[in-house]
Amino acid sequence: MAAAKSRVPVFIVDSHSSGMTLGFAALAAARVVQAGGNVQNARSVAEQRGRDASVLIYVDTLQYLRQAGRVSAAAKLFGDALSVKPLLTVANGEVEPFDKVVGRDRALGKLVDKAVAQAYGRNVDLAVEHFAAEEDGHELLQMLRQRIPHARDIVLTQVSAAIGANVGPGALAVTISPF
Repeated sequence: MAAAKSRVPVFIVDSHSSGMTLGFAALAAARVVQAGGNVQNARSVAEQRGRDASVLIYVDTLQYLRQAGRVSAAAKLFGDALSVKPLLTVANGEVEPFDKVVGRDRALGKLVDKAVAQAYGRNVDLAVEHFAAEEDGHELLQMLRQRIPHARDIVLTQVSAAIGANVGPGALAVTISPF
């Protein structure tokens, strides 16, 4: 509807994700236009950045995944008892598990290792997103800065309430966006 009423061309770009995956795609498109590129080039760059980005998510508690219907009551009960921390990723627009780790520190270490592996040898923009966990977000960002020193844009931000409601307080996400 907006495109029909706009005086400038409007294109829909699906990043197959949200948060800073979309943010880095929009910033890349803006850089293309700012450098004199046309709308088609900007759109192509934004789509490519969305496809190439990786999102890794640490969930501090299973409670909100249970409420969202993503884990069973039994899985929540056993997971809480064992301090299991699920690690998730976004693939083809869908949130999927990639590991389960016992303990917060081990889970965050695994998250950092996976982010480093995905960034290895590439120029990347990097974001840490948190939900009601700014101090933990700073800590995670520092670990990533030490291990991915060639990152260009580095962002710390809070996720939206819509995402936060599904992952709960203490959740952290890392976006690796190659360029």
